[in-house]
Amino acid sequence: MIDILARQAADLIECKLAEEILSRKRGLLESVVRTTDFMLVFFDPQFNFVWVNPAYAEACKMKPEEMIGKNHFALYPHAENEAIFRSVRDTGEGVFYKDKPFVYPDQPERGVTYWDWSLMPVKDSGGNVTGLVLSIIHRHIPIASVFQVDIRSSLRFLEFL
Repeated sequence: MIDILARQAADLIECKLAEEILSRKRGLLESVVRTTDFMLVFFDPQFNFVWVNPAYAEACKMKPEEMIGKNHFALYPHAENEAIFRSVRDTGEGVFYKDKPFVYPDQPERGVTYWDWSLMPVKDSGGNVTGLVLSIIHRHIPIASVFQVDIRSSLRFLEFL
């Protein structure tokens, strides 16, 4: 009986230590994800927001909690991107894009924006896709916009002379 109790106590201590380690790692991960400039989102298989980091929500001019439960394509309709999301979900193969153009339907004043982004499936132990992780690595300013700003500043300089 003492051996059984000793083993149960050892198992309980081991479990408690594992929980503490997991909690510290989770806290570190949450801190990094919350403070990074990278935009990160976790979607369910129907493309509803499950989790959104502040950088992503800020780019969308929303708060993370305002996005949770809403469908990405109800907020940002885009047939090509929706087909990409469906393909990643259905095939289980991730994708990466560089300088992919996007126009915010609710912010047309921003014009065309360019993004480097990846979409990766999250799978359960059976290989079934249970969600998707979107990471937006870098926002690019269109070259034409850079030239327009440069031309405007040059014209102001010439007017000054």
